[in-house]
Amino acid sequence: MNQKLLDIVKRQKISRDDFLSRKYLPRTQLKEKNELLKPSLIKIITGPRRAGKSIFLLLLLKGIDFMYANFDDEELLSSIDSKEEFLDALQLAYGPIKTILLDEIQNLSNWDLFLNKLQRYGYNVFVTGSNSNLLSSEFASSLTGRYRTLEILPFSYKESLEILNIGSDDNTQKSFAVEPLLKYGGFPEILINKTDPETFLSNLIFSIIYKDITKRYSIREPKKIELLISYLISNTCQNLSHSKISFVTRIKNYRTVDKYLDFVENSYLFFFLSRFDNKPTARLASNKKIYVIDNGFLSYKNLFVSPNSGVYLENLVFTELIKKGFSANSNLFYYKTKSNKEVDFAIKGDQKGITHLIQVCFDISNEQTEKREVNALIEASNELNCNDLMIITMYEDKGKIIDNKKIQFVPFWKWASQ
Repeated sequence: MNQKLLDIVKRQKISRDDFLSRKYLPRTQLKEKNELLKPSLIKIITGPRRAGKSIFLLLLLKGIDFMYANFDDEELLSSIDSKEEFLDALQLAYGPIKTILLDEIQNLSNWDLFLNKLQRYGYNVFVTGSNSNLLSSEFASSLTGRYRTLEILPFSYKESLEILNIGSDDNTQKSFAVEPLLKYGGFPEILINKTDPETFLSNLIFSIIYKDITKRYSIREPKKIELLISYLISNTCQNLSHSKISFVTRIKNYRTVDKYLDFVENSYLFFFLSRFDNKPTARLASNKKIYVIDNGFLSYKNLFVSPNSGVYLENLVFTELIKKGFSANSNLFYYKTKSNKEVDFAIKGDQKGITHLIQVCFDISNEQTEKREVNALIEASNELNCNDLMIITMYEDKGKIIDNKKIQFVPFWKWASQ
């Protein structure tokens, strides 16, 4: 037996026990506990770093004996000569236990084959990964029919109300609770532990660049990834421009730009939203809009001056839509009318067409601003035959009938509470 490997496994066991002794806020997905504990499928929990994937599984498995390994530990990875030896070390440290939690599985080579082997041996397997492309077609084919995925993202608005202990009837406090989420985002360490947002998010981006991207994809010039991330954050809610990215990062080859964009998207930093079109090929070819996974990143390196801008609210609405279960470029898009008026979000129903149109406007008190937002909704409504029209604002709460169409103006706190 590799004694060093066994010592590392035992050290991680102590860390596991320490984590289990603490109190945590239950996540919404824990309602599926009974289903997730069934041993028939491998459970794969994905999401950004530090969003609470591991804590979610610790809460899920509380009261159950389970083995644990964290593959974000470089020392562990370098000490594994064979997966059989690694499994032997786990069994020596934990005894004859048949439930296993493997953290940041994407760092382990041939992890899919290892999971298949564990399942054949009768283990109830739980894994986490910080890569949205964890189940690429290559890996998914080897795990066909034997896994279930679940996404854990930073806290939603409703979850933040629980953290702040704000009751469902306290509308005043619910309104006040929007601003910290708008400015600092929903990462657990910021909302719960009150960690300094600037330090936390800078360190998080550093880890993503050097652990999830540079190392994983053998990037020779990580500075270009950092420049790309800064550019994308500073252009959140704007159209993606390959030529501008190429200029800022000095990446001359557009294919390389595309490749790097895939890397930052797969690392759960950004979403690139397509314009809706009834033709799928036109959607794929459309200009993409940039959204960042958490509003805290909008303060990265002071790329934005004002925390109360429309960009902050639009990005927050986008991330809430994702947390409500909508999927970018599957049933969630933006839309441009024939006269080039833009509607921020178009939601596609189970059938072919768009069922909801949503505009986002921080302050709609100005008459010209309201007219601009309404006109875009009305025009899109006529083109898409969609009459569920909403403008999400920071404060406004009213309904209007315009051109025989009802438009609902809803403050963010009220919409996000639903």
